Amino acid sequence: MLETTSGWSIDLDRGPDCLLICLRPEGAPCPDSAGLATSLDELLQLEFAHRIVIDLRHIPRISKQLIDELTLLFQSISEQGGLMRVCGLSNDNGQVAEALRREGRLPVYDTPEDALHGLCPGKPR
Repeated sequence: MLETTSGWSIDLDRGPDCLLICLRPEGAPCPDSAGLATSLDELLQLEFAHRIVIDLRHIPRISKQLIDELTLLFQSISEQGGLMRVCGLSNDNGQVAEALRREGRLPVYDTPEDALHGLCPGKPR
């Protein structure tokens, strides 16, 4: 587990050709997210990664600020030729997921496995 900006920690794992990041709030259900995009972008650079799956299953209520930070990160990764997927939104955050899908802001998947498959679809044999 790594600490990132104030109030957040992350579990980091490597998947096939990507990083799996599970965000965990420390204390408050959805702490201040200012600077989170920058912290995660720096982490990607340190890990020499350009593909990322962010698992949000431990966040009971997603704030607009968190969505804005994830959108900034998505834009930064896209501009660098990378890919980002989001997964693990709770049922309570279903409206958030639907809005993100509808606006085309972030690719949202139900599970980390679905998101990984979206990042790295099977190659034909």
